[in-house]
Amino acid sequence: MKTKFAFWVLFLAFTTMVVLPGMATADNDIGEKLGRGAANILTGWVEIPYQVIHQASDDPYRGVTYGFFDGISRGVQRTLYGAWDFVTFPFPPYDKPVMDPETLLNTICPAKSK
Repeated sequence: MKTKFAFWVLFLAFTTMVVLPGMATADNDIGEKLGRGAANILTGWVEIPYQVIHQASDDPYRGVTYGFFDGISRGVQRTLYGAWDFVTFPFPPYDKPVMDPETLLNTICPAKSK
């Protein structure tokens, strides 16, 4: 029991020492990396209907067949890359998303430029 307690105390202390210095610097986007990871984890499955619709704009049969499997593939990739960003958010680089676009929400609902 004492061994487990000591392990968790050391683990939390080490994690705090690693995370806090990264959060203290003003020029990083640690929150952006964490948010990107969370968004990709939660919306990875949206790739399936998105790719079906996107591929069906050229050919309906292609949308139902190729679009479905392409959506599954991209959805799994997006979810795994989101998990990677979510787990590694305390560590740089913060501004290099693995996927393009960095979240599917950027494609579906693009931000209006001022």
